[in-house]
Amino acid sequence: MIEKIKNVPLTMVVTDKMFDIEQLAQKEPDLFNDLCKDYPIEGNSMYMIKVKKGWWPILKILELFGGIGAPRKALENINIKLKSVDYVEILPYAVEAYNSIFDNSYKPQNVLDWNLNVDLLIHGSPCQDFSVAGLNKGGDKNSGTRSSLMYETIKIVDYVKPKYVVWENVKNLLSKTHRHNFDNYLKIMSDLGYLNYWQVLNAYDYGVPQHR
Repeated sequence: MIEKIKNVPLTMVVTDKMFDIEQLAQKEPDLFNDLCKDYPIEGNSMYMIKVKKGWWPILKILELFGGIGAPRKALENINIKLKSVDYVEILPYAVEAYNSIFDNSYKPQNVLDWNLNVDLLIHGSPCQDFSVAGLNKGGDKNSGTRSSLMYETIKIVDYVKPKYVVWENVKNLLSKTHRHNFDNYLKIMSDLGYLNYWQVLNAYDYGVPQHR
């Protein structure tokens, strides 16, 4: 039994494996042809095959300032079925590491003016100008600092309107010097219709051998 779900990427769940439909056509041509007989493939559609655990939705994610893909790996570690719609990162070595971890072939991209249709937008906008290890230039809107790119991401959130947004940054963003940017971010997100939840987390509490 196959159910067609509209307005999501061309992706398929087959038993416990996830395939792009193009990959399925190459790897399992007989299955692909059988599916096409009764369920013609259309643009912006997804198919799911019912398995013992029930219907498995696939979360479409967009990774901005993606680094080595730590948020994506965290989602995979808790068995979230996902499709990375795209990954945006300007640092070549980070992109190289990401491609090695996830077997992708992404190239360095700039976050400015980026937009896509996704369920979850993840961004760890640059922290250097907020960090205690940096020069504390701050991230005020239109200041031109790296950390001010958080406001470019808000523009993308407003345009794409994902269901969920995850923003990661350094603890010093909550300091007296930078707190106004943190509060401003929450206010803008609230104005866009989002409910905000935030918490300071220590990597040490999650099995990482450092206080960070």
